[in-house]
Amino acid sequence: MKRIVFAALAILMMTTACRLTPDLRPAPAPNASSTPEPLPPTPRPALESAEPVLNIRYSDEPAARPGSLSLDVYPATGTDLPVVIFVHGGGWFRGDKSNVDAKPAAFNARGYVFVSVNYRLIPEVEVTDQMQDVSRAVAWVKKNIGQYGGDPSRLF
Repeated sequence: MKRIVFAALAILMMTTACRLTPDLRPAPAPNASSTPEPLPPTPRPALESAEPVLNIRYSDEPAARPGSLSLDVYPATGTDLPVVIFVHGGGWFRGDKSNVDAKPAAFNARGYVFVSVNYRLIPEVEVTDQMQDVSRAVAWVKKNIGQYGGDPSRLF
């Protein structure tokens, strides 16, 4: 059975890779009279980041690790901005919301409020509890993000 699955995956990857290969034939020369001039890109002004608001508790559930049921909000200057909610990786048993590197600044510069979420980790809780933690964080963001310039109807 494993050989059949492996063979099917190999065939799928090969056929997909063949379809993704770029066409190496030269493109036909465009007709100068029918080709419109391309418009220069319109520069978008970069928004500034406001000071982050750290360690906001979003749930009253008990937690063994301090800060595990908290989130950080990195607001951009403006109002009714879209919101990116970042849930850190780590295989459900390690990681922290502070491991965001340059993500907040990058999203803020593009006009997004950035939210980074912590949740309780294994073995303290089961995976279903972790899903509920993240769900509670999203509900908190939807209810409260307007205070930080975010639009609760545009969560990503």
